[in-house]
Amino acid sequence: MTDIPANGGGIRCPGCGSFERLPRRFCGECGFDFHKSMAHAAERRSLTVMFCDLVGSTALSERLDPEELGEVILAYRDVVSNATTSFGGFVARYVGDGIVAYFGYPRAHDDDPVRALHAALETVERVRRISERGTHIQVRVGVHTGLVVVGDLARGTAREEAGVLGETPNVSARLMSLAPPDGVLVSGVTQALASASFNFRDVGDTPIRGLSRPVRIFELLSAARVAPGSLGATPHVTPLANRTEELALLEARWHDALEGKGQAVAISGEPGIGKSRLVRAFADNLAGSDHLKMSFQCSPFFTNSAFHPVVDFLTRWLDKSDENPLEQLAYIVDSIGMDPAEVVPAMAALLSLPHSPRYPAPQVTGRVQRDLTMAFLSEWLMRLAADRATVIVIEDLHWADASTLELVTSLLDKLGDARILLLAAFRPQFQHPWGAHKLVANLRLDRLTAPHVHEMIALVTAGDPLSAALREQVALRTDGVPLFIEELTRAVLESPTLRDAAAPAPGQGELEIPISLHATLMARLDSMNAAKRVAQRASVLGREFSHGLLVATIDLPEAELEQGLTQLVDAELLFRFGTPPAATYLFKHSMIQETAYRSLLRTQRRDYHAMIADGLVKGFPGICEGQPELVAHHLTEARRPQEAAGYWRSAGERALSRSANVEASAHLRKGLDELAACPPSSEKSLEEVQLLVAYGSALSALKGSAATEVEQTYARARELCGQLGDSRHLFPVLRGLHSFYVVRGPLRTACSMVEELLETAERDTNPLQLIEANRRLGWCRFCMGDIESGRASLRESLEAYDRAQSTRHILTVGSDPGVIGLANLAWLEGLAGNPWQAVDYSTRAIELARELSFDLGLAYATGMSAALYQSFGDAAKTAQLARETIELARRCGFPYWVAWETGLLGWAMAAQGETESGIEMIEKGLRSYQETGSGLFCAHLSTLLADANLRAGRYDRVLKACEEGFVFSDRTDAHFFDAELHRLEGEGVLGRDADAKGAANCFREAITCARDQGAGLLELRAAIRLAQLEHTRGDATGAARVLAESRGSFRGDPACGEYERASELLRAWD
Repeated sequence: MTDIPANGGGIRCPGCGSFERLPRRFCGECGFDFHKSMAHAAERRSLTVMFCDLVGSTALSERLDPEELGEVILAYRDVVSNATTSFGGFVARYVGDGIVAYFGYPRAHDDDPVRALHAALETVERVRRISERGTHIQVRVGVHTGLVVVGDLARGTAREEAGVLGETPNVSARLMSLAPPDGVLVSGVTQALASASFNFRDVGDTPIRGLSRPVRIFELLSAARVAPGSLGATPHVTPLANRTEELALLEARWHDALEGKGQAVAISGEPGIGKSRLVRAFADNLAGSDHLKMSFQCSPFFTNSAFHPVVDFLTRWLDKSDENPLEQLAYIVDSIGMDPAEVVPAMAALLSLPHSPRYPAPQVTGRVQRDLTMAFLSEWLMRLAADRATVIVIEDLHWADASTLELVTSLLDKLGDARILLLAAFRPQFQHPWGAHKLVANLRLDRLTAPHVHEMIALVTAGDPLSAALREQVALRTDGVPLFIEELTRAVLESPTLRDAAAPAPGQGELEIPISLHATLMARLDSMNAAKRVAQRASVLGREFSHGLLVATIDLPEAELEQGLTQLVDAELLFRFGTPPAATYLFKHSMIQETAYRSLLRTQRRDYHAMIADGLVKGFPGICEGQPELVAHHLTEARRPQEAAGYWRSAGERALSRSANVEASAHLRKGLDELAACPPSSEKSLEEVQLLVAYGSALSALKGSAATEVEQTYARARELCGQLGDSRHLFPVLRGLHSFYVVRGPLRTACSMVEELLETAERDTNPLQLIEANRRLGWCRFCMGDIESGRASLRESLEAYDRAQSTRHILTVGSDPGVIGLANLAWLEGLAGNPWQAVDYSTRAIELARELSFDLGLAYATGMSAALYQSFGDAAKTAQLARETIELARRCGFPYWVAWETGLLGWAMAAQGETESGIEMIEKGLRSYQETGSGLFCAHLSTLLADANLRAGRYDRVLKACEEGFVFSDRTDAHFFDAELHRLEGEGVLGRDADAKGAANCFREAITCARDQGAGLLELRAAIRLAQLEHTRGDATGAARVLAESRGSFRGDPACGEYERASELLRAWD
């Protein structure tokens, strides 16, 4: 159907072009069936519904002859029909003396709520005229705007043309029943959309029968003198208005960059404010100068896909040439001085390129690939900038994945002397992490003022100006948003009815799309006729899609598809890049794509998502392997949860292999959510176990092994393994639970888990698992205070460890027992009194972790080494290692290691003279450590706090810290620092109470505890203090006996500092 002339009550016949008055079904000239032409498949859209009813119709039927009543009813229907069609509405049905009319269907207009209210006022006025000519009649009218399903509703033999479903018609009917005679009641939603066009009286919030909430109601009084327009989207290149200052800022930063002073500008603004247009204008100003521009586009579909904008950019870059992409990569890598043999396989894996004999699949961990990617991209961009000044543009940064944000951070840190200007555009809700960066300028785009709005309208309408009234309507309704200004202005230009109308112009919308924009966008889609169906189907693929994927996953005839795409491109709703079948398409704006998508029924969306998922699986194996999250998304939307869960797991495991833990966690959580909707089955349980194991690994890295969510995740997996009788996945589940109980406590429970781990590894004859189980057993025994058996298990694990299997260890077990075992054994030997052996193990652990590019292992190795040097009393080395660990842990998101190392750093500060600051830092570390749910090192941190307070002479606090430390060790079974607690307790008793006897008892308790545990270092330390105390009390013989006994039982290295100190004292007292 075509638009209705503003000055007439009819419709132009598509068959012969003549005008006909509704509600006639057939054209009087050619017989065209108007009803058939109006049949539409049901769809979701914003609709304004007007409900009219005669007042007192029962009394009227009693008073009038049936024939007279019929004439009145027909006259009344004529009035409503004419008023409705005059303003572009559609009379949907007659229900007795009630009439339902739609505004916004079968074709949307920019200002449907405004049109509906004009029609309501016109109806009341024309009914009054009927009364003046004879029979007295009155009407009530209700109007409401909202989301509906509208169209040809059919199931089986039941069929209803132009049917409507949803709350909206019910609300409009209730409003009508509440309206006074010859009155119009309007909902608050409709009033807000037409507030500048009419005068209203606020009736207030009113309970509506059948609704759980009151509705804000307004009585429509009259039309305002000036009717405003509405908001819209944008086709083609948006004219630039009032961005002089913003452009000047960009150009100033560019000049700095040209001089080798790299710059960055963070451009924020609401959707449609002109961020991309500003960047384009700046780029246009650089035309003709020697520079390079690189653009990266972030996507909402890939917020959890590591380096997605980079992958997309590189793929496009490589596709520009017919040369083998691996060879292209090799040339680029070689040109920047990196090793193609090392970098190309990693980049090929990231880009999902096929490997070759020359560049086989990488045999390194995900972290190595990630680091290579970071290094390659950073170096490549910096090298390009060395040859040519470069502008790097990142669009929609608010949708960037965590890895891309890390890459941007890396680039910012290298911009200092580079000829690079980095422009990042994002929505205001996104808080970028570079606010304090000295090279980053923040630029927020504001809405245009009224003079500049008119300037922009003039730019859009160049050569074809609008009337002053229409310009004013556009200016009033667009609220200074450039996207809306342009789109609405173009909609007016493209609609002769609007341009020539005396009635109000442009209008409104709904829901996710700003309500003032939705109708404008829907109107543009409706104007595409058959091409609208192509836009709707394409919208399911996302904002950007390839021609090949669209053809493979859409069931439209080829001719209709090609014609529709061409029409959409010509109408500037789509951009086309390249030539079909190699073309790709981009919706001009995300809101256009979203409007098309939201107009589909949910059942249709599910069906189309299913078709896309099946098409991807059957015809695009590269996408399925390289972007499993995309397949998972479509399967999720298709309501095929079990299949979706499998692809979410693949996406999560792929992210884990690259150490992209944030993305992995998001993918795996979605997979688990999908499975929750599946009926019970062994297949579901098995899939859930695999998802939980991977999810537990991601959570452990992000939140720490002692997080409650980690225990819940692995406990559920263990329960499922028991139900399935499945031992294949039991080891990683028990491993995760063991880590939880080791770090959180109690260690007795952890030890029982280790026994199960050993049984599982032996039963499955799995050497990798056996190595890991022995390592965990040794660590458990050490932490419980059994140094000798702990040493035996740790050495057994390390003797079986094979460096060549390290990658398999990390991928299958989640850690490397070589790195972790060496770090554990280092601390153990340190407390046993073997310092040189301990230092050797510590050094080897750190070196191995660095070789493997194993971030979590490196944090473990450096963190444990800091604790080792603290036990030696080496404050400088402790501080160095603690700071290294904290920096790494913050960068990688390991809160556990940040917390513990903060405590160690605090001790080092106190030991170096910064007593107050050190104590505060230890307390902060202890609090943070407990906040992660951890308990393992709480007693150890208490010893650090007691020692720092001892240095400050605060003996009460020393004793309090020791008391709390004993509580921690009892609660967790972590007794390996009990000897230190006893010794420090003695120092506190001696310092506070001068109670030499009490202190001596504490020192003796420390000696006994350390000797029982095999902690030679701690035994000698306590023995020295007891001997010194006894010597000062005059018992030189007793003092010498204490030292001689402990030195004689010492099984460690005589080069140990405490051993040498004891020997010196004995010689001095001899």
